[in-house]
This record gives sequence, C-alpha cells and structure tokens, in this order.
Amino acid sequence: MANELSLKVELHYYTAGNPPIDIETNTKYITVTGRETNDNVYSISKVAKETIAAGDISTYGYVYIENLSKVDFVEYGDDADAPTGKLLAGEFALLRWGATDISMLANTSGSAEVRVRVVAIEL
Repeated sequence: MANELSLKVELHYYTAGNPPIDIETNTKYITVTGRETNDNVYSISKVAKETIAAGDISTYGYVYIENLSKVDFVEYGDDADAPTGKLLAGEFALLRWGATDISMLANTSGSAEVRVRVVAIEL
C-alpha cells in the first residue's frame, strides 16, 4: 500500500528451567507523510565518533541499524557524547528515532573500521 510503513515483531526464547517466551505481534501499520529514505552501508571508525548524514530526511521516523562485523561491536546514539545503545557483531536494532542525528563509534580489536548498515525512514 502507498504511504505506509508496516512493522511486525517475532521473538522466541527457549531455555532449560524456564517457561518459553513466544511473541508474535500483529502487523502495525504506520501512515507515512514523508517521502525520503536512506539505505546505506557505512564504515564506522574506532578513532572518532561519526555522524550519519540525514540527507534529504527532515524528520527521522524509524531507523534500522545492523552491525555487519563478525567480530567487533559498534555504539550508537544521538548527537550527544554518551552512546544510548550497543550492537555486538551481527546484531541489529529497529528503533523509533527522535533525534536529528545518528552518531556511531566502533570498538574494534583488529580492523580500523566496522561496517554498519543504516536504513532510515522519514515519517
């Protein structure tokens, strides 16, 4: 459908000695008035915090961040100095983003950079 973002979450957790957790949400449909998106892979440095350019996006809506590294982690947050989240190697997050910027800093044991996919959708 046009002008719509749909989100659905599925989570299954099983461990010995605890009851299983199975969550499967209904699809959430969100009306989108913005027209801009950003879907890029970035090389994030471990030397200095990097700001992901918003491009033509005037107001971030949802942001998907995926750490493409097999070893290293990356921290993310708004334009403040303190990170608000961390993604270990191979992890991802889907977030409702309220800030005007996305800042990242890599923490690497080997390479100088960590590759991260960022998908931003303007609402």
